[in-house]
Amino acid sequence: VVPDSPLFHCFTGGPYEAMAALERGCYLSVSGIVSFKNAETLRDAARLVPDDRVLVETDSPFLTPEPHRGRENEPALVVAVAVSCSDVRGRSRVPPSPGSGSCISCSPGRPCRLA
Repeated sequence: VVPDSPLFHCFTGGPYEAMAALERGCYLSVSGIVSFKNAETLRDAARLVPDDRVLVETDSPFLTPEPHRGRENEPALVVAVAVSCSDVRGRSRVPPSPGSGSCISCSPGRPCRLA
């Protein structure tokens, strides 16, 4: 059974795949790959996703985002993924703060916040 609104975990496709998924009601989750210098196709796709259909994830312990590549990924680095994704999409950043949680809460029509 296919859910009404499937989620593409760790989406790595390009614009064509993103549009095909969005037309079918899918949500797209972006990982640290969006920060890799050779991921321009993924960044092109990320720019197309509506705010209410994009999520960010760490996929830890894998896919560590820049500038932290070379070490094991961890949930707290979701902030770095969110910053990269925000920059790519031309949105305001979610600033990391000392002692903040690693969960970013986003609601349609409201800015994202650390939870």
